Amino acid sequence: MSDLTFPLNGDLANRPTAVRRAADAEDRAAGCCCPVFTCPAAIIGPQGETGPAGPQGETGPAGPQGETGPAGPQGETGPAGPQGETGPAGPQGETGPAGPQGETGPAGLTPSFTVGTVTAGDTPSVTITGEAPDFVLNFVLPNTVTAQE
Repeated sequence: MSDLTFPLNGDLANRPTAVRRAADAEDRAAGCCCPVFTCPAAIIGPQGETGPAGPQGETGPAGPQGETGPAGPQGETGPAGPQGETGPAGPQGETGPAGPQGETGPAGLTPSFTVGTVTAGDTPSVTITGEAPDFVLNFVLPNTVTAQE
């Protein structure tokens, strides 16, 4: 393989062509001290401009779950929400136990019954007229029975 060689002294602009020569392992190992430098990696030019940023790399794997932190302080109670709609009626519940005996009420009026009319008819019946406590009973008796006055 050949390396491009540049002189260490003198002006390169005054040279019509660059000199090429074969670089062998012996020259490099011996640390050649000739006026021609044969190692292109040793030639350093001025710093170039920074190139554009490369593309975003892939997201790495998620780290382990951290410990749960302490609980924060109790927040303030928020305002009450609006009244919701009434839900459907539930099923009939079981009958509860009997309540205690109530107090005795006042004495009622004693009714009185008076026989009003007695008439003959095909269908026997009794009707009650009048108002409490004075009731009147009106009878309709079958034709086979004789009414008495």
